[in-house]
Amino acid sequence: MKLIAQEKFSWAHNGVQVEEFEAGAEIETEDEELIKVSTSEGWAKRAVVEAPPAVVEAPADADAPAVVEAPPAVVEAPADADAPAVVEAPPAVVEAPAPAKRARAAK
Repeated sequence: MKLIAQEKFSWAHNGVQVEEFEAGAEIETEDEELIKVSTSEGWAKRAVVEAPPAVVEAPADADAPAVVEAPPAVVEAPADADAPAVVEAPPAVVEAPAPAKRARAAK
């Protein structure tokens, strides 16, 4: 994690290795205790890391039109003067075969 020192302070890593930080210094550390104590006491603050831009624009093609129009969605068939306007379908009734007779079982 990256911290920014807000004031001059000293920190003893593992209780023995003393390090001094000047105001404005960038501190790169994974020491959870240093992070917790220095930020809660106001000695340092977490550095703001800027993310790269999420939007990437495609290069403009000078020869391409700005708007491309799609062809019409409805295509009309040519009219035939001799064809009827309505064509009727044959009836959809189908007769089922008669049920087969069952033989009685002998007693």
